[in-house]
Amino acid sequence: MCYRSITHTMHCDARPVISDGSKVYTDPFASPLPCSCSPEHFVPSYLRCEDHGCCMKKVRMNWCPHVADCNEVYEVHRYVQSYRQPRNIWGPIDTHGDSFDSLWSLPMIQEKKKTWKYAPNLEKCLFTGKIPHLTAVPPPFCKAVENLANIGRLIVQTQAQLGALHNNAAVGRIWHDYFHGEACSRVLNEWECPQQGPIVDAELLVEEKAKDLVKQKEIFNTCWTFIQGMVLCRQVGKDLVIQNVPVVWDL
Repeated sequence: MCYRSITHTMHCDARPVISDGSKVYTDPFASPLPCSCSPEHFVPSYLRCEDHGCCMKKVRMNWCPHVADCNEVYEVHRYVQSYRQPRNIWGPIDTHGDSFDSLWSLPMIQEKKKTWKYAPNLEKCLFTGKIPHLTAVPPPFCKAVENLANIGRLIVQTQAQLGALHNNAAVGRIWHDYFHGEACSRVLNEWECPQQGPIVDAELLVEEKAKDLVKQKEIFNTCWTFIQGMVLCRQVGKDLVIQNVPVVWDL
């Protein structure tokens, strides 16, 4: 298994993320999110990213030890934070990003640095370092990695939806209690109050989404355990056969 490694050195935090339900990881199998930055003057044209103005993109191939027998190429993305270089709005800028001396020059002001939120790279956690080289990649391994990434992205979406639904239901309940209070519960049943209907529906939807999230976490953990189990089996890989596909580990 060979790898096309793409390193994005960028100012904006455009990292795609996945989650296991409690931890957030940088998704190495997805392209960076879009940003609206204009092209930076100091980025050489051969390193300039087509989609992100603040990004320098470097591509490198990591070949298998037995590349002639390799049957798979994985594309992985890695992210490095950069900081905008200080500019002098009065003086011209040279190709290295430094201002020329000028009578009209103002002191250089360094941009305040804001560090990205910590989100470890998934491959370093999942594979305890980096993705292993497999000369023959079994389909179950590829499918497990694909499922892990997809369900991790879905967990991020579900958590965002669950948070929004929970907030809407809570706000609706607060407003209802403020305007109706105990009088409503003494006079009307829950289903008879026109304001309570949407609140109850939202609360039921929160419960259903929470159940979905539990199932998604279970699938994520199953894929994680399966993948790590295959990686740990490299010491006895010569005896491991999955669906009649031999696994050959390059140590």
